[in-house]
Amino acid sequence: MAMTMTQKILARHAGLEEVRAGQLIQAKLDLVLGNDITTPVAINEFEAAGFQKVFDKSRIALVMDHFAPNKDIKAATQCKQCRTFARKFDIDNYYDVGAMGIEHALLPEKGLVAPGEAVIGADSHTCTYGALGAFSTGVGSTDMGAAMAVGQTWFKVPSAIRVVVTGKKKPFVSGKDVILTLIGRIGVDGALYQSLEFCGDGIGELTIYDRLTISNMAIEAGAKNGIFPVDDVTRAYVAGRVSRPWTAVEADPDAEYTRTIELNLDEIDCTVAWPHLPENAHSARDGADVAIDQVVIGSCTNGQIDDMAAAAAVLTGCRSEQPVAGDDITVACYYFPNYHTGDPLNELNKGEGWSEWKLVREAQPRFEGHDQPKVPLWGYTDEKDPAVMARKIEAAASHGIDVMLFDWYRYDSVPFLNRCLDEGFLKAPNVNDIRFGLMWANHDWVEIHPATHGEPQKLLYPGKVSPEAFETIGDELVRDYFTRPNYWLIDGKAYFSVYDVQKFVESFGSLEATKAAMDRLREKAVTAGLNGVHWNLVVWGNPILPVEKVPANTLELLRALGFDSATSYVWIHHCWPADTCTAYNSVRDAYMAYWDKAKAEYGVPYYPNVTMGWDPSPRTNQQKDWNPAYGYPYSGILCDNTPENFRAALQMTKDRLLAAPDGPRILNINCWNEWTEGSYLEPDSVHGMKYLEAVRDVFADTKP
Repeated sequence: MAMTMTQKILARHAGLEEVRAGQLIQAKLDLVLGNDITTPVAINEFEAAGFQKVFDKSRIALVMDHFAPNKDIKAATQCKQCRTFARKFDIDNYYDVGAMGIEHALLPEKGLVAPGEAVIGADSHTCTYGALGAFSTGVGSTDMGAAMAVGQTWFKVPSAIRVVVTGKKKPFVSGKDVILTLIGRIGVDGALYQSLEFCGDGIGELTIYDRLTISNMAIEAGAKNGIFPVDDVTRAYVAGRVSRPWTAVEADPDAEYTRTIELNLDEIDCTVAWPHLPENAHSARDGADVAIDQVVIGSCTNGQIDDMAAAAAVLTGCRSEQPVAGDDITVACYYFPNYHTGDPLNELNKGEGWSEWKLVREAQPRFEGHDQPKVPLWGYTDEKDPAVMARKIEAAASHGIDVMLFDWYRYDSVPFLNRCLDEGFLKAPNVNDIRFGLMWANHDWVEIHPATHGEPQKLLYPGKVSPEAFETIGDELVRDYFTRPNYWLIDGKAYFSVYDVQKFVESFGSLEATKAAMDRLREKAVTAGLNGVHWNLVVWGNPILPVEKVPANTLELLRALGFDSATSYVWIHHCWPADTCTAYNSVRDAYMAYWDKAKAEYGVPYYPNVTMGWDPSPRTNQQKDWNPAYGYPYSGILCDNTPENFRAALQMTKDRLLAAPDGPRILNINCWNEWTEGSYLEPDSVHGMKYLEAVRDVFADTKP
């Protein structure tokens, strides 16, 4: 007998070869869900029945999300009852204040639901998880209580409505508009105790968050559940979240449906349900003259990260989404992550326990008045420690820095210098107090730690990667970074900067192939719920590293590859310090002239740089001759880069940004911690916190 997706899942969980619509079955469950309202009733029934144990402590999820933090004594009592039950039976998936979220958004994010599974919850919107190709539905608290004990429940097998989705979404149209359009067409009882099974070429147009919203609201059409086929979008979402094996199902080609409904995305507009039922659906344009008194953002239907991003995109003064608005200036700061131990590639080449702190410690004065070695006020800390990074986050956020812009290294998908970001920053308890972005440092990595003049500098890791490796890199970027709630977005797009465009193009062999790879990453970001990728190019005219080559056609590359913006990493890329001791302000002024040229020629927004200092002498062999004529890292040094002169450069940059009425309103600073290149905001033994205080003093009035 041919079956629908829902019927196949139910048959498998009932241990039957097949099931038919209307049949009563007993089915095993993969997960039982309750919240702080429904779980106390279920617990009462569980205890009244005399149950002494739960069927599986790992397959029960209790989420305190309705009245937590508690609004009154009654709410507190209910949460206490749930908490006591969870402790008594050692429930693995108990989520309370500080660790919980909206239950229907939380469970997929935590990987608690997988394709092909059967899930019930004492909440009507439990049908959400059909977005992942699972059968999920709401039940009463009594059924939940019994299910927690035996891991099974009964179902009447539903018949199904086939919803064929075609076309492409219009701008600003989301899953909410799709499901409201459907409910407006069939009514709130239009799918009563039936399964809404979605299919068609238009499914690929729907992000996973669109699907979660649509499935969530299947109940508003009276449906038992809503369910989507498992495709690449589904697999990309569950990858890295679900660690257990899972098996997807497909509807049989000749499965029986009570009717077929066609939804053409081309015809769906932004849609609003007017009072008092979801079936009273109208185009948002019809309500253009209706004044809005209150907006609530974040329901179980629209509580995903892309919903927050969409809201932020339209809110005036949102720094992550409005880089041009008013006087609100976004201050980003580069972070160089080579001050932690235990990096596998470093240990392979430098030995156990090595980091660039070794070079900082061993630096010596190279001429009279040369301020070396630099001594960090916080000590030689290990940046892969979350407590260490928490201190840095607090200092940065409280001194006017909005974004920590990490130098990010990947060589043919091999992680390098990643422990600072992945283990330190992202696991810091206050990580959401600041945003972060990535600058792909895709340059050749050569042995200059330290360098000796006259000796060849060994190439350790080439910046050129294979096209296949870049696809893996792209998947990692979207999954692990772009979709985090504190990732830096510009117009809803994930900011991603490329350091060496020459190496980037070499990786693909042509401009056409490079642009195609960039477009694929954009598409992956859209699939994940973002508006795409904001591609930023680091431009430079002076090579610094010995293997760097200046592109002869930067303007052509900017335009041909479709970069969204350009920026600079450090002043020295444009204004080389020719003298042993080069005046800080002279390099500043030369850079300002370059900035004017960049704005006039590039054709895309240019985000200016402010450099704190320059002194790469710690990267030279301290036992050998030093001469700035030898080239990097034997370059000249920026002298007189006092906190006062740094502050003046910041003020000049701010004034120039605000003088341009059309923006942009973004700048970056080099650097948070380039200790071995003499450019850092972290406090040292000479100036303490004065460089950070300079940032705070200049930009305090640009924050909303």
